[in-house]
Amino acid sequence: MKVRLFVSLMMGLLASCSEALAQEVNDGSEASVQNAAKKGKEKDTAQDSIALQEVVVKAARVVNKVDGKLIFPSEVQKQNSHSGFSLLGKLMLPNIRVDELSRSIVAINQRGSVQVRINGIIANVHEVQALDVSAVTSVDYIDSPGVRYGKDVAYVIDIHTRRSAMGGSLGFDLQNALTTVKGTNDIYASLNRGKSQFHLFYEQSYADYRASDSREDAQYRLNDGTDYCISRKSMSGKNKSFGNVLEMKYSLADSASYVFQTIFSTSFNNSPRSFAEQLFTESTGSEYVVHSNDKSRDFTPSLDLYFYHQLGKHQSLTADVLGTYIQTKSDSYDDEGTPYAYQVDGKTYSLIGEAIYENQLKPFTFSAGLNVNWKYMDNVYSGDAESNNSIHSSGIYGFAQIKGNLSKLSYVAGFGLSNQRYHQGDNQYSFWLSRPKLTLSYPLSKAWQLRYDFELSQHISQVAMVSDTRIRKNKMEWTVGNPSLKPNARYEQTLTLSYSQPRFRNDLSVDYRINRNANLAKYTRTEDDQFLYTQANQPHCNMLYVMEEARYDIIPDHLIFAMNASVNRFFNKGDDYLHCYTGYSYGGSMQGYLGKWSMMLYADNGWNFMEGENIGHQGINLQGSVGYRLGNFNLTLYVMNPFMAHPKMQSAELVNALIRKQVSYHNSSMGNMVMLSVAWRINRGKEYRTIQQNIKNKERETGILR
Repeated sequence: MKVRLFVSLMMGLLASCSEALAQEVNDGSEASVQNAAKKGKEKDTAQDSIALQEVVVKAARVVNKVDGKLIFPSEVQKQNSHSGFSLLGKLMLPNIRVDELSRSIVAINQRGSVQVRINGIIANVHEVQALDVSAVTSVDYIDSPGVRYGKDVAYVIDIHTRRSAMGGSLGFDLQNALTTVKGTNDIYASLNRGKSQFHLFYEQSYADYRASDSREDAQYRLNDGTDYCISRKSMSGKNKSFGNVLEMKYSLADSASYVFQTIFSTSFNNSPRSFAEQLFTESTGSEYVVHSNDKSRDFTPSLDLYFYHQLGKHQSLTADVLGTYIQTKSDSYDDEGTPYAYQVDGKTYSLIGEAIYENQLKPFTFSAGLNVNWKYMDNVYSGDAESNNSIHSSGIYGFAQIKGNLSKLSYVAGFGLSNQRYHQGDNQYSFWLSRPKLTLSYPLSKAWQLRYDFELSQHISQVAMVSDTRIRKNKMEWTVGNPSLKPNARYEQTLTLSYSQPRFRNDLSVDYRINRNANLAKYTRTEDDQFLYTQANQPHCNMLYVMEEARYDIIPDHLIFAMNASVNRFFNKGDDYLHCYTGYSYGGSMQGYLGKWSMMLYADNGWNFMEGENIGHQGINLQGSVGYRLGNFNLTLYVMNPFMAHPKMQSAELVNALIRKQVSYHNSSMGNMVMLSVAWRINRGKEYRTIQQNIKNKERETGILR
């Protein structure tokens, strides 16, 4: 009821705007007709020609490609956007949820991660936030990434920009909640002098949440055949965190010949206290209060060196080297049953190097690349979890790809091959992983397009899960690494039918994924009734997706509506079980623009999924915003989860033969949340050069078991 009330209010507001916008458009049209009549019949033909040209431009604002879409943001969208996240949210990209408040971009169908690039180079959240939106020329939305992109990447968003040759920019973006303690504040500056550019970015973030309201009911089947039941219900808690990021970038570029870029960044995150108090109830009738405390901090400096060189008219060479150091310290304590406490002192050193060669031949474009990575992780567990977890990891990945056309048929064909090595104590193993991929696209007519994708890939679990470390989760459960874990093979086929008109777009996709030798959760029971969670290779985890995405420009550049819906079928076969599950997801968004005002409404029901014996549900997402442009200032008021004091963020169910569990999480701090964003940017310098950069790497994995 509350959700429907909010939607009705926003729809009414947007409907009112629609009437005003329609009147504005009609008035403008009438004036144009009158002016044209005064100029005489001899100019009618020229006026018609101009009108046709405008229609062509609008029709080309979204161009279908063999691997996705090329999108040209409108001036209205750019003028009403104060960050990269703000602009991407206004583009209504298919199967993508852009959350401006959390500064995150996720795939609503859970097919994989979303990789964001700026001029071809992987961008972090801070670069996307500080993006100069006025310099954006186009956005490449790739929903069928080729073999040159990383594993588990479902979508790639590549933002193309121009760069000022002279002048610079200065700005800030202050985003703070009015209903809870949460905020992210950015300051950035850049200076352009000829071929050189200097960029400085600083971000400070903070949060002080009341702990999530959680409820967990668990049923454990003991060795004697009886059931031991536990209920855990949160009573109070706190979750406090602080973050600081500093990034300095220098680039030297000649758009016709070369680009050199170096980035030094460092981040410091501190979570001084995560405290939870729970009411613990046993089937024996006993009831008492349990406590848990966690604190952690990490320090991550990195240095990135990037080089691009144009070799003649058709060839180019790109290289990137990234060095990263991650220092992590954490403390964990809980007194459920016997008090249990441990500390982790972790250090990670990594080096990644990559080179890509590209040749734009006449029949097709050929590209090939090589990626080499090395990593050393030294994680020392002390206290009740005594372990010295030292892991050496190295890998090499090579690929080759061609992209071109055969008459009306467009294609992308590529093959990747990698070798990954791990060394921990007496455990040593090496995996060869192959990745062929083919994409075919054929236009059935000017409006209709059919595309087919096939990919075979192999995947390895996170390093932490292949360690030999064992830590306690609670009184009954332990998490245990599995050094014998092997990669799983994934076969995926997708058929997409697209329809495109200047004001209406529609995509219908059917995707079937087969995961053989799947890395799935496995639960075992010891003789003394301890329940161990690990990952093991099991028969298969298959998925069928049917997805529908549509967009309609009710009033072009002023009132836009989009919707999505999907049906997801999961087939999970483990060593001793067979589970099937069907999930449904749907959502929609609406945007309105009137002069200096902008409005947005977004809603989805979250998503349901099943992996192995775990059923998960992501809570609904309901957001609205109103923005106003005042000179160089952008003021935006956001509301998240309105009319919901305790919104459900997540819920999960475990349907194992040994453990039955239901878990739900509610977060009162995220309910009825109101945030105010104040953004300001001033630019000096109007001469632009286009710079195309191709690769960048990043490192965040610590190998710590949690």
